[in-house]
Amino acid sequence: MRSPRPGSRLINGHEYVILKRMKGKSVIAVKSVGAAVAALTLACAPVTLAPETDDPGTTWVADVGSSRVIKINKACSAFVASSPDLGRPVAVLFDSYNGYCWAADAEGGRIIRLTSRAVVEKTLYGFGEPVALAYCPKENAVWVADRGQGRIVKLTERGTVRAELGGLNEPAAIAVNPLNGEVFVACAAVVVRTDRWGQPLGRYYGFDRPAALAFDAGYGYLWVADTGNGRVVRLKPSGEVVAVSNALAAPTAVAVNPRTGFAFAADAAAGKVVSVRGDGSLRWANTEYERPTALAVNPTDMSLWVADSYSFSVYKLKGNTGAASDYESVAGLADPVALFTDPGIR
Repeated sequence: MRSPRPGSRLINGHEYVILKRMKGKSVIAVKSVGAAVAALTLACAPVTLAPETDDPGTTWVADVGSSRVIKINKACSAFVASSPDLGRPVAVLFDSYNGYCWAADAEGGRIIRLTSRAVVEKTLYGFGEPVALAYCPKENAVWVADRGQGRIVKLTERGTVRAELGGLNEPAAIAVNPLNGEVFVACAAVVVRTDRWGQPLGRYYGFDRPAALAFDAGYGYLWVADTGNGRVVRLKPSGEVVAVSNALAAPTAVAVNPRTGFAFAADAAAGKVVSVRGDGSLRWANTEYERPTALAVNPTDMSLWVADSYSFSVYKLKGNTGAASDYESVAGLADPVALFTDPGIR
């Protein structure tokens, strides 16, 4: 097999020519090296990303199409590691204390723990359809939203069940307040708040199919992408609405920078990403995307990460959190629905 040309990388039998993305232009050319490039392009479907502790800035991707979890480098320009077949991995997070990556396999009804090199280390069964994960740093625990069984489950670092709450209607997203370990769950028409043991503390009504949650540890607020109502809502943990933004028709992703308190939301159907102030007013809007479905913020370098399913790419917007025109990206991906990148803070 021939070596890749200068300025490119050879990954899984394909040559990736790494370029920069400027003002929405395509940045990576992929050429086949002994295999059909279409097979790789269509197989990749990242749906969640999470960090890697011994290599700050790298990102984990749950790739539904190829049934793998993939690790990309901090420049967002190349794959570093890849897991074996995991069924339908739809969520992933990183345990920064022990250095494990956790993935939810919705098809297999299982939770999988991987090493830093994407090697399967443990498999936990007994779930219906796990669709979302959240990490609790205070207890080094992992929370699972199990849509198939209408419940949330708290797992210890060893994988044993420590707490559980059932009777939930289509739990779709989950977030943990890192200050006190309280859990927030987005269900079909309500956001549920529980203590760290899964005991209910309140139900916040008025939502319609909320698709994403982002907790702002720095300012103590919860941001909700209220898809059905076409708004982004900022809540106190008590449920009091602090601000509402109607800048998007159907927000499906939300992220927040804990250093500034600014939130970012994406509307996949409109091809739009916006930045929102704490009072709900619009900072800026970017309409250069085709179908942005996931966002993540790195507060250390103020970069904003965007997953665009129609361009099969994940983009890292460098500079003033989305306002800059200088980009890095990795292509060959499809249908991403959630992102998280490692800021390198330990």
